[in-house]
Amino acid sequence: QLKDDDALHDIYFEGLDYLNQQGIAVDKANYEEVYTASLKPSETLDDLYYHFNMERPLDFKGRSMSMSDVVVLRQNGEDKAFYVDRYGFTEVPEFLLKSPIYLEKGYETQHEQEKEQSVKPKASKRNNMRSPKL
Repeated sequence: QLKDDDALHDIYFEGLDYLNQQGIAVDKANYEEVYTASLKPSETLDDLYYHFNMERPLDFKGRSMSMSDVVVLRQNGEDKAFYVDRYGFTEVPEFLLKSPIYLEKGYETQHEQEKEQSVKPKASKRNNMRSPKL
């Protein structure tokens, strides 16, 4: 789902046609992951839309699935990203492209950078803590 950021307010709940008209990309940096689960073999994007609007999983903390959300499916070892659009879903392969900003820093994604930063112990004169394993 789009991050809770005033700078993104104009694109919340907008269709892909609006973004294209405004020259706005579906940028992974504007989104936060709100749920991860295994996909049942027979489940479709429409099934997921129903579940996240009518029968939300108990451990789901996001809002209902809505226009401007992105669903990433991993099937047969391949990821595909889909924009929840005005009528159905539209594949947005650009969402999965690696950000050049993070590649320059040696990370493939912002998530990898944040994960590494979160496990660094605070500097002190005497630090007997071990870094946690992820």
